[in-house]
Amino acid sequence: VVAGSGDYAGTQINSDNMLWSLSGSIALVHKILFGLELRTDSLSFQPFIPEALSGKQSLTGFRYRDMVLDIETEGYGNKILRFTIDDIATNAFAVPATLKGKHRIKIILDGFTGAENTINKCANDFSPETPQVKYEDGILSWDIIENATGYIIICNGKTIDTTHDNHYRVESNGYAEYQVVAKGLSNTISFASEPLAVYEKDMCISLNIEDFAGPVAGEFRDYTGRGYIMLRKNENGDITIPVDIPEKGTYSIQIRYANGNGPVNTENKCAVRSLKLNGIDSGIFVFPQRGAGEWSNWGLSNVAIVSMEKGGNILQLSYRPENENMHGEVNDVAVDSIMLIKTGL
Repeated sequence: VVAGSGDYAGTQINSDNMLWSLSGSIALVHKILFGLELRTDSLSFQPFIPEALSGKQSLTGFRYRDMVLDIETEGYGNKILRFTIDDIATNAFAVPATLKGKHRIKIILDGFTGAENTINKCANDFSPETPQVKYEDGILSWDIIENATGYIIICNGKTIDTTHDNHYRVESNGYAEYQVVAKGLSNTISFASEPLAVYEKDMCISLNIEDFAGPVAGEFRDYTGRGYIMLRKNENGDITIPVDIPEKGTYSIQIRYANGNGPVNTENKCAVRSLKLNGIDSGIFVFPQRGAGEWSNWGLSNVAIVSMEKGGNILQLSYRPENENMHGEVNDVAVDSIMLIKTGL
């Protein structure tokens, strides 16, 4: 919703049948109205029924481990007056995880909703925009963020410095990942920027994927090597890439790709593929859309972190049933090259 009005008008996407809407509605029923909490040894209950919903509420056929529960609440409030399992009263307000079969839970509430609370109304406040960081010749740089009072420099997940400038010099010594956080007025902070890897060029092994599969395409621009290949649900479903590793260690793997199947914010055409290393499941690659028709707009996938042995290793990039996206039909991506970087982390 819009912070200033609480209205959905003016937001990006609104729908009452999207996954986040459905999961939110289910959570409202399960976690609030019936107060369900799934614990390691039990299913506990702490319902809250507003007075406006006073009366009987029921949740039938709820499956929990080896049991099926029919749950009924009566009254309103947030304090339990009586709790029964199959008409047997208990003060535990929980069902043990060892219970099996079908059972009936009845909860009577005492009508207490708590003392009236005051509202601490305050003016809206906003965090600064997230910095978009670039690296060149030993310097991190980013555009000046509006209303930022300074910037926090993070290296490998730890704060190392602060600055008031929109640039920062770093030492290229091995592999490091940098992020920048903008500090705002009233002690607000931005999200940390996307992690930016800084490393020596000879630490990266880059392989053109078209050397291991085909057909090789060249319609789009700005690819490397001889071209690129298309991955579709029914094309190049399993690609094997042998790679010779000079030194045992931890490596990050990324794929240079293009996905012009739709805009960045909708249509659900993100491509997904599974990674195996020497026959062992080792991660998932996601290839989000980069803009409608933006097939010459190349970017990088997420990173898979793997442990690799010195010498010959086999990477497999596959389409599997669990790689299905929300679109259901389009799961295409153009892949150009695969990069392996020894992180030492």
